[in-house]
Amino acid sequence: MGTCYTCKQTIALGGIKAHGFRFCSKACHAQKASFLERLAAIPQQEVEIEAARMRTEGRCARCGCSRGVEVHHALFVWSVILVTFTRKNTITACIACARKQQALWTIGTLLAGWWGIPFGLIMTPVATITNVVHLIRSHTRSKPSAALKEYVRERLVYGARTGTAGFADAGGRIEPVA
Repeated sequence: MGTCYTCKQTIALGGIKAHGFRFCSKACHAQKASFLERLAAIPQQEVEIEAARMRTEGRCARCGCSRGVEVHHALFVWSVILVTFTRKNTITACIACARKQQALWTIGTLLAGWWGIPFGLIMTPVATITNVVHLIRSHTRSKPSAALKEYVRERLVYGARTGTAGFADAGGRIEPVA
């Protein structure tokens, strides 16, 4: 399952894929067509240079430090009897802020995830292991991730200066500033 980049609806089957994004319909794809053309026009070398700069010197939108940023992921599971909720969060922040968020979500999952049958019992260990793996990988990564490069490419399309706080939504996507 995927999510439409334009309207955020869940796509169970089918949809349209373009430049790494998924769309539920031709109408949603058409709304972002000019964005996709500009996205494809950004030279890869420019993205690589800017991503490397952000990785070492970028400003964290959460704490304001200039230690560099990266794109991190965390999962959260919350369950009650027959209902289980899962949420994936993409965090564009310094490693200290990301680790804090990942640790909080892991602890929250361990406390609130087990109480649903059967999916809470299944998803809690999956989310916990995934969060621990992301914690370890984010600490050992020396080059910018593909997710950071996508983030940088989107910022370049919108003309946003990198290193400034807050252009990403909770999914890590960039929305135009009015």
